[in-house]
Parts: sequence; structure tokens; C-alpha cells
Amino acid sequence: MLEIILTILKFAGIGAGILLGILLILLLLVLFVPIRYDIIGENQEKLQAKGKIRWLCRIVSFQIDYENGEMKMTLRIFGVPVWKK
Repeated sequence: MLEIILTILKFAGIGAGILLGILLILLLLVLFVPIRYDIIGENQEKLQAKGKIRWLCRIVSFQIDYENGEMKMTLRIFGVPVWKK
């Protein structure tokens, strides 16, 4: 009976260690990987603006375009559009 309990505790400890390791890696990514951004704007005859935000070597990117009073926004993960407006 004791062996069964110890085996269950061993697997629970391994699972908890893996989970904590993944959380630590995610925390380090958030803290140490830079967020890059580019913003371009123009206000001659009409207002135009474009902006890009990239993170994790363009794995996650967000693009916003404002032209002719219309705003377009796109969120991409691995180059695949996840959210458009």
C-alpha cells in the first residue's frame, strides 16, 4: 500500500516540476525578450498612420493601419492571422 502512495506522489511531483519549469520559461521570455515596434505617421492632406509590434522574433506580431478614417488591426501568431478588425 505504501509503495502505491509513494508512486503516486512521485508522479505528482514530476508533473508539478514540469509545470513549474514551463512557467519559469514563460516568465523568463516575458522578462528578457524585447518587444520591437515601428510607428510611421503622416498628416499632409489626410491623416495616415501605420504601426507594427513584434515579439519573439516575429512569432507574435500586431499590425495597425489608419487610412481615410478607417482603422485595420491584425494579430498574427506564427504568421497566421488570429484576430482581424
